Amino acid sequence: MSQEDKVLYYGSAYLRKIGMQEIDEASKKLLNKLGINYMTLDPEPFGLEWIPGLGYPEKSLALMKKFNELLKKINPCCVASPLDGVIYMWNAGLESMGLEPAVRFTDFSNFLYDWFMERGKPEFNEYSKKAYLHYPCCIGRKLGKGIYAEKILALLKMIPGLVIVETVHPDVQIGLRPPWAWSPCALSSMQILFPELHSRALVEELRFDFEAHKPEVLVTPCARAVWSFRNAFEKENVKDVEVIHISELLLKTVRWVS
Repeated sequence: MSQEDKVLYYGSAYLRKIGMQEIDEASKKLLNKLGINYMTLDPEPFGLEWIPGLGYPEKSLALMKKFNELLKKINPCCVASPLDGVIYMWNAGLESMGLEPAVRFTDFSNFLYDWFMERGKPEFNEYSKKAYLHYPCCIGRKLGKGIYAEKILALLKMIPGLVIVETVHPDVQIGLRPPWAWSPCALSSMQILFPELHSRALVEELRFDFEAHKPEVLVTPCARAVWSFRNAFEKENVKDVEVIHISELLLKTVRWVS
């Protein structure tokens, strides 16, 4: 594989900051298992993607330009992250600064789906469980559901035995809101200020779907959502549904790569 095919893996600093190093490790192990050539930044900048929204335009522009120039220099084929909200923030941040991204920014799910379509689909172990699919919040912002969500669903459908269910909440069924309108990450300020209320709100939001579907796992491509759901389920004593990131699920199920 040439240097041009090397992926820049991004997200370690943030994942370790929020205590989700197991997702970071699973994502890297998955890349290794699939034989995907990747690089990381050392040190990796923490939270740089949030700077454009903090009200320091001159500093933001200088930092984003510096990072964009770094990307041009190391020349990865793309930037992929298990923090799909980060990918949205990078694209939105660069756009708000009037900068053209030096390379393509993509989330892990879309990156892996495209990789499998181009290089060949691996073989999977059977995973006979019912999984509730949580679409990440960036779908509800700017990106729209479209192809982004379709690739997530198509990727999960490659796993034999996995039964995927989605929301049947009445508000969605009658068109009051789209299925991706709510998000645990959107309530992150509540999680800091009112952690008990945040946990209760998340579990209450899922109650209708969980009672309807009886899922065994909740799977999401968003590592921040995993963090929020795991905290909420522990506080609210939800023990019959495991929360799993898509990287962790794929690492468990990918058996062989052609």
